[in-house]
Amino acid sequence: MLPRFSNLSVNRRFWDRYARAWDARNPYLDVEHAGAEREAYIAEHIAVLGDEWGTPSDVTTVLNEFVDPSLQPEHTVVEIGVGGGRIATAVGRHAWRSCTASTSRARC
Repeated sequence: MLPRFSNLSVNRRFWDRYARAWDARNPYLDVEHAGAEREAYIAEHIAVLGDEWGTPSDVTTVLNEFVDPSLQPEHTVVEIGVGGGRIATAVGRHAWRSCTASTSRARC
């Protein structure tokens, strides 16, 4: 029987590799683009790890529908699995304090 790795070690290894291999000039995109359109999209929208997981309007939708209705300026916000910080950065502008945590030691 093979040894079973803990969930933490598997996730840490996966996200460390992803973060180290991440390249803003050639990211995996969660949206369909090709050729010059792809290059323009990357130049305009990809800055930090995580920007490739949806569109800027996806982030706006998440913030408007799920976060903003509950967030008050005196709140402390905690995000687990922060990645490159695209959501944490947006939320942090509206909260008194924000804290982030990740299993990856190689965050961008």
